[in-house]
Amino acid sequence: MPYFHEIQRIVCSGERISYSENYKELQGKTRKREIVLARQMVMYFLKLINGSSISWAKVGSFYGKDHATAMHGSKAVKNLIDTDRNVAARITLYEIQIKSVINFERNLVVDNLEVTKSRIKQMIDDSIPITYEMVTVYNSLLEKTLNPK
Repeated sequence: MPYFHEIQRIVCSGERISYSENYKELQGKTRKREIVLARQMVMYFLKLINGSSISWAKVGSFYGKDHATAMHGSKAVKNLIDTDRNVAARITLYEIQIKSVINFERNLVVDNLEVTKSRIKQMIDDSIPITYEMVTVYNSLLEKTLNPK
């Protein structure tokens, strides 16, 4: 799942839920309000960040839930954003943090691509043989740049 763990860690940290201590509760059937809200927030962000590239069924599956539960959770968060300023502020903060992580990872791939490209060019200029593995790494980085998560 693109960014599932990153999103979950950011939300859990912000909601003051110990990710390691409450992992089973997050994955389970608990109805503790703070756990349910954190789970719903993660589902909301998974769909927000990944859009149509991820189905509601896939979003729900990370918590052992069906598509209807994932949709309901996301809708519940949207309603809270409209009615609770405190939740709206936290959601805005989490969104900034999540997008920052995603952009950092994408920039890292682009930076790696540029470094790899310049090294390959230098090897060609120096008449150093280029291996199949080098071309594979370059192509992999290029693919990640052209088709980010």
